[in-house]
Amino acid sequence: VLHFIHDDQEKLKLLRAIKDDLKQGAPFFLLVHTDSVMGRSYKIIEHLEKFWLDAGREPSKVEDMLKTIMKISFIPEHQIQELLTQAGFTGVTQFYSTGIMGGWMCH
Repeated sequence: VLHFIHDDQEKLKLLRAIKDDLKQGAPFFLLVHTDSVMGRSYKIIEHLEKFWLDAGREPSKVEDMLKTIMKISFIPEHQIQELLTQAGFTGVTQFYSTGIMGGWMCH
């Protein structure tokens, strides 16, 4: 849900609350919408729009889907690592990356 929170301090607050609820040394895995290269996620969304329209979806439905996607806070990968570190997690390691998703593990 981190990508639905737009305020960085609120993201940090959530991550700290998660860390505080975990047993000492427990692993934590985070999957989140990300933007490894600023603007790349938005370019992918443009391709999704074309794909959906070419596949025959109604333009109004495509527009609604795009509005939903645009509510997401695409977080730069370096910022996710910084937030996890600031929240007190250790051994922050990225283990997964696609066009608009990334995964991190830490303790």
